[in-house]
Amino acid sequence: RILQVAAEVSPELPDGWSWACEWLAKCCRGKCEGLPKDEVRALAAALDVEIGQAGDAPGEVQRQAIRVEGAGSDEVNGTYVAYQDDNSIMYEQLENQHYMIVQEKDYYHGDIRWVFEHEVTDGYNRKLYRSDYLSANVDAEVPPLDNSAWKVAGGDLPCPCLELVS
Repeated sequence: RILQVAAEVSPELPDGWSWACEWLAKCCRGKCEGLPKDEVRALAAALDVEIGQAGDAPGEVQRQAIRVEGAGSDEVNGTYVAYQDDNSIMYEQLENQHYMIVQEKDYYHGDIRWVFEHEVTDGYNRKLYRSDYLSANVDAEVPPLDNSAWKVAGGDLPCPCLELVS
């Protein structure tokens, strides 16, 4: 919020605040650390922050992308980009950051499943599609690609097809 106030006072940040521009650019390319993505993007635009692409910043690696097609809930279709958060992997839709593919863990057994979610309001995500739980021993950095692995949880048939994008 301090950055929002600073941007209202002056469109240029003071010397020594380059960290703020780097942080905003990183947030725009990945997870916004709990902040609404549209607010972060608007702030970056107000401060003329160059967002760039994943892999542009030192130490930042190119992230896996997935194209989703054929979902009965059309808003789910699009391109999703991965980022890691608290030992789990999430994919966020480029076209609308309120749509995500998240990795959920079963806290009793450690098994994981993937879920398509739509962030309806802050803190509440509506589940649209889900996979079955997979053994914790299975390497699952990518959600299931075949639509037969998905079940409707609140979306519309048919279930989505996923394709890795290079």
